[in-house]
Amino acid sequence: MDELEQVQQGSMWLTLHIQRYGLGADMPDVVWQFLSDADIRHKSPAYGEFQVSRLLTALAEWEVQDQRS
Repeated sequence: MDELEQVQQGSMWLTLHIQRYGLGADMPDVVWQFLSDADIRHKSPAYGEFQVSRLLTALAEWEVQDQRS
């Protein structure tokens, strides 16, 4: 199994885990996009950097919203 296949498998496992335990109800859409785009990030490092930046921003904003609740 090559690196891309490992990342895709890990992303799928994480997606299923999040869905199974109901952890993603309020999760930002960018998280789901990140989990499904491993192949695109692998092919385009620039897109990967952009997507990681969006993910980190969304998670930080989500954390702030959670702390206010």
